[in-house]
Amino acid sequence: MHTKTLKHFVICILFCVITFCCYGQSKQISPKLIVVVCVDGMQANHLTTIWPYLGNGGFKRIMSMGHYIPTVMCNYIASGTAADYASLFTGTTPYYHGVTGNKIYNKELEDISSIFEDQQYDGINDDNAYSASNIQSMTIADALKATSQQSKVISIAQQAECSVIMAGHIADLAIWISDKGKLATSTYYNKLPSWANKMNNSGLVTNYMTSSWRPMYSLSTYRYKPLNVTKDGYFYKPSIKNSTTKELLKAFQHTPYCNTMIKDLAKEAIVIEGLGKDNITDILTIQFNSHIVGHNNSEFRYAEREDLYLKLDQDLEMLINTISKNVGLENTIIILSGTPSDTYSTQTLQQLRISNGVFNAKRSVALLNAYLMSQYGDGNWVSSYYSKQIVLNRDLINVHNLDIRDVRENVAEFILQLDGIAAAYTADDIISATGKDNDILVELRNGYYKQRAGDVIFTLLPGWCEVDDEGNQIGFNNTSQRTMPIVIAHPQIKEQTSSNVCYITDIVPTICKLIQIPTPNASSGKVIDID
Repeated sequence: MHTKTLKHFVICILFCVITFCCYGQSKQISPKLIVVVCVDGMQANHLTTIWPYLGNGGFKRIMSMGHYIPTVMCNYIASGTAADYASLFTGTTPYYHGVTGNKIYNKELEDISSIFEDQQYDGINDDNAYSASNIQSMTIADALKATSQQSKVISIAQQAECSVIMAGHIADLAIWISDKGKLATSTYYNKLPSWANKMNNSGLVTNYMTSSWRPMYSLSTYRYKPLNVTKDGYFYKPSIKNSTTKELLKAFQHTPYCNTMIKDLAKEAIVIEGLGKDNITDILTIQFNSHIVGHNNSEFRYAEREDLYLKLDQDLEMLINTISKNVGLENTIIILSGTPSDTYSTQTLQQLRISNGVFNAKRSVALLNAYLMSQYGDGNWVSSYYSKQIVLNRDLINVHNLDIRDVRENVAEFILQLDGIAAAYTADDIISATGKDNDILVELRNGYYKQRAGDVIFTLLPGWCEVDDEGNQIGFNNTSQRTMPIVIAHPQIKEQTSSNVCYITDIVPTICKLIQIPTPNASSGKVIDID
């Protein structure tokens, strides 16, 4: 080979080697502990709004050592936080992991029940039992356990559904707060640890649950006015004598004290369970809440939410200090995540004179069934309904020798005539959908799981929401873009804010790449470039 040619060849080889070393290898970390902190309802604009008032040891400390993605997008439409948690922890959409919402129509019980309710097991401090059997794919916790059975997985959450999905199929512990006002689990996860039982016996949960919410500072110092404030200056005072435990719990979960109690539990788990004490990676997952009593959306316009974030910031600081002392931040990856949430409440839209409304499912289903009887004959043509999904009575359709596709089309056309309906699609339309990830039909297909989905699915107009019999909002308002902020933090990761398009299904593949384990079996996301 000519000397000049050889020289060029060597230079090219060296360039390729250098390029591969610099760009071809993703950052790799060998953590002793992964801590996933999910804050229900937290949005990027919340962090921007509260940023000047935060201390340096909580949110700011996590952000200072992390890759921040303010607008992680959801590429599916589903109902409830369980679907979002499942998509985050499996790296795929409901089409594959099967969790389409917090609740489903249970054919055995002929009623609406939690998607994770499982009568094969027994509840511990809970009248209901839950399992991960309805999660149809692996989670990141499962993938870690499959790689190393000695890895510990502990999940602590306010709601059972969130605890189960964060824990996965083979976790060591999954803890939640039951309607009895106690720390609970199910026999699927064996037992409640002694330190959690000790907290129950000490009355800790009851003490927190019956605490009145007093502002941290003088109301005049807050940026926003309070939504509600008592004459003696409290944001919230529980009516202990006139409320059931379930009612007290519902309000308690939207106060800072519930976050503080979850923080206390997380600290106990780190110390007593010895998380991160060896070179085998453990996972601790935690659920906090940014919603406030009487206001279940992401609007940042009340002093209560400001106060809640200030208290949560302090709780995060205490948690981080515990991690630093017992494990070392250099040995820990922290993932901080929000969840999608409606931007504006119906009340706000009413004040702004912008079109809004509440969808009455019972009335609409009754009208639909009356219409179908006029078309096809007497009978209960609607087998079940929940969260914008209509399930038709297949037996009745077969008896009348009808084509299911024709009946579906007829139902969709009728539903479109009802107030508040934006669009209605048949299962056939959804399954065959193709196009971009942000196309409405593709998002519906990604949120569709055939064993639990309806024959006809519809969406509501902007500003409209659906509520259950107790006035609780079901699902989301089908906004065109549902986003959430996520931070992936470790001292070796460069502090950076990303403007790239990223989906919720991309987070797990990225974490798996960082810690060098295989992705869960249904993972469909891409790895995010992290410096």
